[in-house]
Amino acid sequence: MEPYFEREELILATKEFIENDPIPNALAVTLTFKQVTLIDSEAKKCVRHFMNRLNYKVYGKRFQRHGKKLSILPVFEGNRNVRLHVHLSLEQPESLSFDKYSKLIHESWGKTNFGHRNIDIQPQYDGWIGYLLKHKSKSDGVLSSIDWENYHPPTSSPE
Repeated sequence: MEPYFEREELILATKEFIENDPIPNALAVTLTFKQVTLIDSEAKKCVRHFMNRLNYKVYGKRFQRHGKKLSILPVFEGNRNVRLHVHLSLEQPESLSFDKYSKLIHESWGKTNFGHRNIDIQPQYDGWIGYLLKHKSKSDGVLSSIDWENYHPPTSSPE
């Protein structure tokens, strides 16, 4: 019998939960970590640092004073055969072009302690959420690979 936390019904329910509140104007982003051994808390801290930098570059004082944040769903992937990386469903502000926002993503990830230069950014396609929740290359299982600490759904954004 499968462990409770990895039952297919729970994975499908999680996918449905995420898809019922889609991130607006989302990009499919993959950020790669440097080839070092990281524990979960360090990787999550690195994503938080990246998002703090990106939110500040996009929203400035509104981020600092009022907590205005970009919507994000981060999912970690990697094992001893696959370099650690994080897939994101990341909101692109309508006020920024794809090229300008991509540059901000590259700059912000490059300023983190463990950010590697290998970054992929593209418009989010149908099936991206399913790809994020695939079993392959998830050392601790699908559900535990979702970074709930850094998840910021669109409905929680202040006006």
